Amino acid sequence: MVSSGDGREYIPCQYDSIFSAYGAPYHIDELFVGIKNGKMYAWDYRGEQLLGGKGFTSLISAKNNELLHNNHVVGGGIFNEALTDEGIMFFYLPTGIDWFEFGPTEAVLWGDAAVLCKKNGKWGIRKGEDRTEIAPYIYDSIISVRGSYFWVKKDGKWSAIGRDNKPVRKPISLLNKYLKLPSLSYKEYSKSKSTFRKISIQEASYISVSWTDADYIAW
Repeated sequence: MVSSGDGREYIPCQYDSIFSAYGAPYHIDELFVGIKNGKMYAWDYRGEQLLGGKGFTSLISAKNNELLHNNHVVGGGIFNEALTDEGIMFFYLPTGIDWFEFGPTEAVLWGDAAVLCKKNGKWGIRKGEDRTEIAPYIYDSIISVRGSYFWVKKDGKWSAIGRDNKPVRKPISLLNKYLKLPSLSYKEYSKSKSTFRKISIQEASYISVSWTDADYIAW
């Protein structure tokens, strides 16, 4: 694909076809998709290739909420999903011109302070600010409590760890409370005024604790 103005090549002339994802069924702004040998490849409008050049076989837009079962972002907003041979690449275009990408993984629950992500059927934890590892992919289930500490399940047993991946002492009654909390949709989560709110995807959950109550209750 070349510019109609200066003739500069934006996307190499190596694809069987190229289309803009702006229209149906994707409705993804400023994304072009090239198709070659049965796979799709993502490019932005400036001619920058996305997703590390990985080819993918399916693309689900963040706007098709009913089709998204592998990612959730605490506080709103959902990633687009591109299925590659190595797993799912999660990506979106925030305010500005640079795309944000994460993966490949199988699923992700994104919080401000911590990211819960899944590979090979196991969950791990990454820091929200730089995606460095807090805990490896070894857990069957994880509950993030405000991103401050985590209940983790391995071999059928629960324990609590901190952001340094070291054990922390927490009463089992708190775990039982969090397990019994209903998992809310984003709309329910954003409207709820409860002290504790829970949002989940697959075996991972995030617990929000009201800032006005946090200094006076156990969590």
